[in-house]
Formats: sequence, C-alpha cells, structure tokens
Amino acid sequence: MHPPRQCIEGNSGCSISFVRNKEGKDIVRKFANDIDPTRLERQRKKHELFSKLLAGKISTPRIISVGDTFYEMEYFHGYDIPSFIDSSEPFYVLEFAKLLASLVEEMILKCDLEKVQISKFETKLDDLYFHTGDRVGIEKDEMISRISEQVKGVEIPVGFCHGDLTFSNILVGYSGDICIFDFLDSFYETPIQDMVKIRQDTKFMWSKEISHGAFDDTRYSIISSYIDGVFHKIFSKHDFYVSCYHPFQILNFFRILPYVEKGSRKDRLVKLAIQDLWREKWT
Repeated sequence: MHPPRQCIEGNSGCSISFVRNKEGKDIVRKFANDIDPTRLERQRKKHELFSKLLAGKISTPRIISVGDTFYEMEYFHGYDIPSFIDSSEPFYVLEFAKLLASLVEEMILKCDLEKVQISKFETKLDDLYFHTGDRVGIEKDEMISRISEQVKGVEIPVGFCHGDLTFSNILVGYSGDICIFDFLDSFYETPIQDMVKIRQDTKFMWSKEISHGAFDDTRYSIISSYIDGVFHKIFSKHDFYVSCYHPFQILNFFRILPYVEKGSRKDRLVKLAIQDLWREKWT
C-alpha cells in the first residue's frame, strides 16, 4: 500500500507531502510554507532529540535529508489512531494508551520543576484575543484572572515535550509499535502540553471528529472514554496536572481557532470544548 500523494495542512504552519524519491522509496517531506524557516528548524531539532532518546516500542521516523526550508523522513507504514481504535480489540488499545502514558512519564523525568510563569499565559492570551477573541464568548480579563489564580505558585515540569501529541501525529505499526512525528515548538515547553493534547482526543475525540473516516460511533465513544479515564488516572498522580489541566486545555483549544474557518464545523467543535471546560469545576 502506497501513501497518498497529497498535501496536509497542519496547525504548525508547515505542510507535509508524501512523495517517492529517486530510489523508489516512499518518504515524507515537511516544509515551511507561511512560517519563518527557523521555526521549522526548531521542530526538526526537537524531532532529532526525540530520535536519540526514544527506544523500544516507541520511535520517530528517521530523518533522511535536510534543506533550508524542508526536511525529509522515512514513511512509516501503520494505522492512524482513529482507525486503530475503531477496529482493534480493546486490549490492544489499552496497551497503546499505557505506552503513550509511559512516554509522557519519561518526559516528565527529563524536566526541571519551576513555578509557572503567569506572564507566558498573559502574553499568549493577549495574542489570541487580538486575533480570535471575539469567537470565544469569554471576556479577556475574566479569562486571564481565572487562569492566573489557578496556576499561581504551582510548580510544573519544564524543558521537554513533543508539543503536539495528538492522535493525528501518531501511528501504530502492524506489530504494535508506535511512531510519533510532527513535533511542535510550544509557548511553554512542558509535558502538560502533551497531556492535554492526548485528552483533546480521548475526552473530546478531536481527531475522530475531524476525520473523514466512517466509524462505529458508539463503540468509539465507549473505548475513548475508557482510555481517557486511564490517562486521567495516571496523570492525576501529579499535583501539577490536577492544578493546571483546565488552564492548559482551554489555551490548547483557543490556539486552534486561528487555523479554522469561522462558522465551520471545526470552529463549533473548538468553541464547544472551550465552553465545556470553562463551566467545569477547576480543582
């Protein structure tokens, strides 16, 4: 089975294309389109760092070549995660969830603990409200006040994260091995970003909802809810996760808005997620 010949627009400001090189091998090319090439370089360096650190059942594609505005990597043959969840026995989905959680735990161990810099949230919210604040339905000062109060004085792990660990950036191989890719530089380099990205898919089923695949919705919902509980239980061992989940998750969805068309289905999904999170009790 050959990869599709198409471009996929992501939220990192880069494009990905599937091509066949002169040796006849299928490869993936990631290139800068409307972003500063130095941002792509930061993403590539993060990819290379993970390539050196990962081992066992979790890997990332080997980088083959690098140019000024692109880099190329091996194509990994496997299942996208929504299809994997939809078609696999629950036992294998649970094993996948445990492996992914173990990756996050490893990242936490590689980080240093530091108190949350509230200024990072304020700066990011200033930018987001300038571009898409009219779509959120929550006053800026109210948002900043509630988030600042929630994260004030909390120590979080900083220094190491994937940055965009959604199901859209993970594949499962035919032997059960996991491949992660499309690393992203983040406004806050903390594994909490990866925790909320994972639950963006297990709690809110984002990748499934924006997929064009046909799924057994009831089965998918039940399995997603179960592994979401697994992730939440594992992550809740960390006080910083309990304190910071809602602020980081709201900001995570807020950051998607500039990349989706106003009034579109994706726009409605994002705003519904933000409103649900805002109404919940923050521990």
